[in-house]
Amino acid sequence: MKTGRRTAVVGAFVGALGLSVLNAPAAHAADTGIIVSDLVINDNVKSIVVGTTKKVYPAFTFNLTLPAGYSTADPFRYDVFVYLYHGDLKGKAVK
Repeated sequence: MKTGRRTAVVGAFVGALGLSVLNAPAAHAADTGIIVSDLVINDNVKSIVVGTTKKVYPAFTFNLTLPAGYSTADPFRYDVFVYLYHGDLKGKAVK
């Protein structure tokens, strides 16, 4: 079976188009204007050890600044969950 020039050009075009998807920028959410500042975990006194042996519930405080248009009239509308992650972005545990 012969492969013609047209097939080769179409194949190269499809391959280049497929690779261009990998270079596309990631989608990002619009900036909300919410500012989190003055985060303090465990009163900055004691280190937190992250492991798998037991659950710990360290105290934390922070300031939250909301822009115009956000209301705190219904405090149950917004949820805040803090997670501590132990590891790197490659999924390997950090020793």
